[in-house]
Amino acid sequence: MLALGWTVSATGFELRAFMPANVVVYTAPLCFFCVRVKHLLARKGVTFSEVDVRSLADGRRWLHARTGKTSVPQVFINDVFVGGYAELASLEREGALDELLREHDPSHPSER
Repeated sequence: MLALGWTVSATGFELRAFMPANVVVYTAPLCFFCVRVKHLLARKGVTFSEVDVRSLADGRRWLHARTGKTSVPQVFINDVFVGGYAELASLEREGALDELLREHDPSHPSER
């Protein structure tokens, strides 16, 4: 699936097609902040994969080894650990989340 977006170049604005980011959210049932993360992403129209940590062998232990945290939700964008709800909401308030949510095109000079 391609997404369209405007980028700024030396010659002005360009409309470019991007592949959307790969977003994975690790959750658990009855988790208030998991619901908040999913609502934030859905409100932005972001497609994401949800993984219930109970479905993983040693799920929370695996998350702790990968992130240093044992709580959920835990959000990864393009295989990079971003954090939980507080971090995602902070990125959204700062205007930095949209940049993370698109996959960089390595052929574009401004993204090397």
